[in-house]
Amino acid sequence: MPEHINIVKKLCLKYEEKISLIDELITLGDKLVEGSIKKRLYEQRINTIRNDLVKLDMEIKELKLMMKAKYADVINELEAELAKLFHILESIENYRKQYLLKKIKKGVYDELAISNKKQFRKSYAKILSLIKSLREELEEFRH
Repeated sequence: MPEHINIVKKLCLKYEEKISLIDELITLGDKLVEGSIKKRLYEQRINTIRNDLVKLDMEIKELKLMMKAKYADVINELEAELAKLFHILESIENYRKQYLLKKIKKGVYDELAISNKKQFRKSYAKILSLIKSLREELEEFRH
């Protein structure tokens, strides 16, 4: 099996892991707002996830350097969607902080959070479809 196929497979797995961690950040924030998780546990888990994301970013960067240019367009599109996910995550976290500090009301927070979560799901689905298309290209290459 050609080396670039293994690299792209690893890259797909790393991207899936990354979006899963981002999703977990949002879920943890929701649990904090609901009161179903203690703030200290929330902060510990958030720090662990953020450290994992930093490690994943380094691994992804290394894999991208070893990859063939053939997949660059899809990878660039993936990176753009990931940037959107992080922007949405930051927005949700900002609204959550404002709500917890009583700067915005619950109804406003819920409305903003729901709107951002819809955008998040769209970007999440697009990333998964891009990963799927990368895998399909690999399958075509093998045959």
